[in-house]
Amino acid sequence: MSLPILNYKAPHTQHPPTSPPVISIFERFCYLAFGVVLPVVCFSLAAWDSSLLMGMEPEWQEGKWACVFFIPDPKAGYPLYPLLLYSMAALCCLVARPACECRLVVRLGIYSGCLLAAQYALIEAARIGGICAVGSAIICMMFLLGIMRVIDVLIAKYPQLFWIFAASIGLCVAVPLTLVYGAKWLGYIAGLLVIPAPAWTLAIYLRAVFYLRTVLQGEFPALDERRNLRLAWFSWIVSYVTGLVWAVQNALTLYAQLPTKQPRCFIATAAATGHPRLVRSSLARTVDGAIFPVNAQLRRLKCVEIALAATCPRTHRVIRLPYDTIGPPLARRITASPWLADVAYLTLKPVEWVCFGVLVAAVPRVGRLTRALW
Repeated sequence: MSLPILNYKAPHTQHPPTSPPVISIFERFCYLAFGVVLPVVCFSLAAWDSSLLMGMEPEWQEGKWACVFFIPDPKAGYPLYPLLLYSMAALCCLVARPACECRLVVRLGIYSGCLLAAQYALIEAARIGGICAVGSAIICMMFLLGIMRVIDVLIAKYPQLFWIFAASIGLCVAVPLTLVYGAKWLGYIAGLLVIPAPAWTLAIYLRAVFYLRTVLQGEFPALDERRNLRLAWFSWIVSYVTGLVWAVQNALTLYAQLPTKQPRCFIATAAATGHPRLVRSSLARTVDGAIFPVNAQLRRLKCVEIALAATCPRTHRVIRLPYDTIGPPLARRITASPWLADVAYLTLKPVEWVCFGVLVAAVPRVGRLTRALW
């Protein structure tokens, strides 16, 4: 005869044990693709050619805080790489063994990965366009998470679709790294991944944080574990501040090498670096001693800009604003090859004929002034 077991808890206070949510195979694949492989691809592209940062780096000394924009450059931001590798390793552990989500070292790596991804996303947003870029980054994050959810539901119903989506994401992430060692202009196209990459990586790490919070919901760590957590966070913050100060010092060194004045002729100056027989350029020296190639096309377009700025300053500012954003990165790509400079020279020819023809019709003696430039 067995004795009855007395239980004084009310029925509504008894909670059956719940198992943690399962991470699907597709979600694990997205963790690896966008949280590990994509950052490696982007930093590899930036290390291979810093011009692939797509205008992230300043072209001249804009202000004392502009040196921060050099932090994504591997030549300046390499002291932060150990922390990045630690976060990637923690995410890989979560993908390989979801049962290790309660370990302190894994949780700290994923939480700190959110902070690092948010740092690079904010730097990119500040450089590209401020508030508008922040809104675009949030849209990219929500779009990625929404697409992941939709595809995950489809794969649950039709498992054969997994390999199609996996191959598509793999091509988008892995092919650019291969193109680094191929044709250079293909690498420039691959550099387009640098723009949404911080937002996508931040979305992935936030998704992993939400998973951890769901697993650990209602669980209070022991006193020893909380003490270890505070000590781990303190160690990480000290390492982060040390690496950030080191990276800022490197950024200041790179920033000091920039010209103190903003260059104004971007594409036309780059077009003058083509083959001399075609562009007919010669070397000229500025007041501060800088030497650069100059041809008749550059002189005429510069003369047109001076006339436009003097007669229609408002129109000149409207035209100059987008040109100052697009011109520097485009000029860097043009100067990479004399053939690209030749194409730019021929492309600008119709613009040169039309604009300078209108100027000559209004000011007949403008030709003498044009030849006197530089």
